[in-house]
Amino acid sequence: MENELTKHDVYGRIIQNIQKDALFVLAAIKRKEGLVKHQLEEEANAIFQKQYPSTKLINSRFSLDNYVAKLEGASLIEIRETGRSKQYYLSDIGQELIQYYESNL
Repeated sequence: MENELTKHDVYGRIIQNIQKDALFVLAAIKRKEGLVKHQLEEEANAIFQKQYPSTKLINSRFSLDNYVAKLEGASLIEIRETGRSKQYYLSDIGQELIQYYESNL
């Protein structure tokens, strides 16, 4: 029988695959769920700039779209459409991943 993966193994692999920078986007959604795209960009950059004051995490809509696609593809966020806008929320898995990451820094 093969070795079973632990939660640590699974979360570690997810973090590797989405890039650690994407965790700032997750943290932004955790802080303020229901953000629309431009708000998500502003919030993620604000959190990122607390650690790296001289640079922005998200410099374009294209880079934001890439982060969002990775997070959605990994089932870490949920996107809900409200009228013509999309709002971003953490999924249950996304919430667990953030909690795991914060407790294992």
